[in-house]
Amino acid sequence: MARGWGRSAEARIERLLDQAAQDRRAAVAPDRTTRDALERRVAKGTVTSPLPGLYVATNDWENLQEDVALRTTVLARGASLLHPGWTFCHATAAHLHGLRISHPLLDGLQVANAKGMRGNSLPGVARRYVRRPERELADGAWATSVLVTTLDVLRTQEPREGLVVAAARLCLSADELVSELRGLGRGLTGVSKALSVAAYADSRAESGAESMARAMMIRLRYVLPQLQVWVANPLDPGHLFRVDGMWVLPDGTIVVLEVDGMAKRQDESMTRGRSQERIRWEERQRESLLSASGARVVRLSFWDALNESEVSRRLDLYGVPRLGSEAAMAMMRLDSAMNGGAPAPNGAVIRDGWLRFEGR
Repeated sequence: MARGWGRSAEARIERLLDQAAQDRRAAVAPDRTTRDALERRVAKGTVTSPLPGLYVATNDWENLQEDVALRTTVLARGASLLHPGWTFCHATAAHLHGLRISHPLLDGLQVANAKGMRGNSLPGVARRYVRRPERELADGAWATSVLVTTLDVLRTQEPREGLVVAAARLCLSADELVSELRGLGRGLTGVSKALSVAAYADSRAESGAESMARAMMIRLRYVLPQLQVWVANPLDPGHLFRVDGMWVLPDGTIVVLEVDGMAKRQDESMTRGRSQERIRWEERQRESLLSASGARVVRLSFWDALNESEVSRRLDLYGVPRLGSEAAMAMMRLDSAMNGGAPAPNGAVIRDGWLRFEGR
């Protein structure tokens, strides 16, 4: 009888762990007997308990070390089941809402504390003050609202992190976002920084690396490029390119910015089933055709975008001006070729999101 009950218990635990894995969450024991059985497996090493009361098959947990984003989802979903009163905030909430967030900020879960709430931090769980912890369901876990989450990341993290989050498609312009955050954050520490970063938010940036590159340019006081500009293929006008960013210098020189974010090589929605070799070949072909059309292409990797000296070295080499220079003032005028005004001497102008050559 005991042996039969043991086999039945083992089967229940296997089903519990398998179902949790299918649901992309850590398992939670439904009763004391199951918890004790799981703890025995933890002692044997076949199950891992990343946080008290949460359980993942050790093989699955080891695989999650390669995927920080999925690991955060697994822990947050399991913790929401175990602690239904928890509301995730800051970087954890940003991830659950699908906002781009750097992986180092996902080291541990962040849970909201508000005035009158009680709760202590523990290994793997940090308590963060949130003025308005009203919550909503985000990817299977409870989290602060998108706007509150955005405000908290912008006011507590580096500007480059904040700009990545602010660039998310919130169906708000930069001015509207600033207005919303000003009312939401009145009196909070760091709100001035949050508003200054939000003012540069641009949902046209398609990757976190692009937003990080822009944040570095803002810090170094370079003229910012126009984003996501369409360019005609000189060999096949029906086949269009869209570049990450573009400057039109006062003399008509076209400088194209291409940022090689990790998503371009890993995100299936962007790779569309292409091999890494195919993607590299297409990039070389694209760059050669852009050069043939008269553009100069400056390429930044994700890691380049985080390096002040590398960004400065490359933008200086390609002639991108810094604020305060005559060239910068000319490019930032509303009637400049950069902003859809009068074409440059060679006819180049960015109009309605397109690079055009007018008056030829």
